[in-house]
Amino acid sequence: MLINKSIILLILSLGFSNFSSESRKLVVTYYQEPEILNGRIKQLIEIRPTHDGDVPELCPIDTTNFDKKGDAIETILGTNTRTCVVNHYLNKYDKDGNKTETIVNGIDNNDKVIYKFNCAGYLLESEYGNNKGRVYKENAYRYDKKGYIIEMIHYSDLSRVLFKEKYKYNKTGNLIERDLYKRGTEFMNRIHYTYLSFDKKANWTKRIVTREDVRQGIVEKHTIIHKIFYY
Repeated sequence: MLINKSIILLILSLGFSNFSSESRKLVVTYYQEPEILNGRIKQLIEIRPTHDGDVPELCPIDTTNFDKKGDAIETILGTNTRTCVVNHYLNKYDKDGNKTETIVNGIDNNDKVIYKFNCAGYLLESEYGNNKGRVYKENAYRYDKKGYIIEMIHYSDLSRVLFKEKYKYNKTGNLIERDLYKRGTEFMNRIHYTYLSFDKKANWTKRIVTREDVRQGIVEKHTIIHKIFYY
């Protein structure tokens, strides 16, 4: 994985905020990567090697299933062999298509995520709680004038800033750069996204993700594959 799971605050599986139309939606993935999805997607499979050269059958694979309204109803994190499921996310939505909560059934946790939207349908906050109702994390989001997420701030249960992430996009709205700051100010690493192929709906199907660790001087490069099926 490009970022240690202790840094990733379990999120969204694929969580929607409104964008411009029913066939073009802005999402935030489990890996904190804002993306635009085009078309009436039925299933999205992501193959994400931990290291370049990994055997495909052993690479982590994430499967997200969508209903006909375009809502991501579940995400399964597992492996290409289907023999191991890491986490299973089930999503609920309101009548306006805004996701209200995610139930996480996993090896390490069984949590619930609650989402808060503004009147325009943009995701503003997500709260993470355990099965006893205790909230222990919170994410807040900022957008630019085009509706893209440009900043995500991760808070502890004591409202302390844990991490801040900043995002940049190209002209077509694809994520091209992501910066991570510890405690909101200490620059930790930068991730670059290079796109190699797209399908007929203009959804990317292959990209290279390059991570630069400023503190350790480490550069990691991975090729990510999307397999997308439509209604």
